[in-house]
Amino acid sequence: MSLTVDAIFDRMNGLFLADRAAGVKASVAYKVTGEGGGNFTCLVENGTFTLVKGEAKTDAQATVTISAEDWIALNEGRLDPMAAYMGGKLKATGDQNLLMKFPKLFKRPANTAGSGIPLAELVPHQLAKLSQAFKVVVGEQAWGAGPELKGDEAAVRGLVEGRVEPGPALLGGQLAFAGDMALLRGAWSTWSADPVKPRKPKRPGMLELAGMWVKGKLGLS
Repeated sequence: MSLTVDAIFDRMNGLFLADRAAGVKASVAYKVTGEGGGNFTCLVENGTFTLVKGEAKTDAQATVTISAEDWIALNEGRLDPMAAYMGGKLKATGDQNLLMKFPKLFKRPANTAGSGIPLAELVPHQLAKLSQAFKVVVGEQAWGAGPELKGDEAAVRGLVEGRVEPGPALLGGQLAFAGDMALLRGAWSTWSADPVKPRKPKRPGMLELAGMWVKGKLGLS
C-alpha cells in the first residue's frame, strides 16, 4: 500500500524523541494541499508531542505548505528537501530557525517505500538474475514468462527487491503463485542475498538551486 499523508503524520508520535524535546515549546502547522491532503499542527511542549488534525485553535510559530504528492515524495526520499524549497514546491513561513530544528526531534522513519525504482525497470532487472524466471503480474502490467506470480505493488516490490520474505504475503493473499514453490523460494534466496538499495534523490548543484529559486519566485514550473 502506498504511503498516505495521514499515515505520515500518524507515525510521528512513535518517532518522537522526548529526550531531545525537554524544555522545548513549539508549534508547526502543515497545510498539505490537493487530493489526500489536509491541515495538521504538531505541538511539542516539555517532552510531549501532540498532533492536531484540522484547523488549530491558535496560530502556529511556523507553517509549511506543500502538495500531498510532494509531501509523500519527500517522506519517501524521492524528493530532496532543499530542491523542494528552492523550487517553490515547499513553502515555509514563520520561525525559520524552528523549522530547521524541528525534524531533529524525531527519529528517521524506516524506509517502507522500497527503492523507488519504477516496476517496469525493477522487475525485468531482478528477473534477469534468476536461472529460471517466471511471469510477474501487477494490475495491468506483466513481465517475464512462465509460472505466474501475481500480487499488489507493495508485496511484489518488497519481494523482488529482496526486502520482504514472500510467506506472509502469500498467506495474506497479497501474493499468489501458480507454480512450484521451490522456484519462488529460489528467487527469494537470490534477491535477498543482494537487496536493492533505495535511490537517493539527486542533490542539485548551486547553479541548479539558483535556477530553482528564481523559478519558484516567478511561479514558473
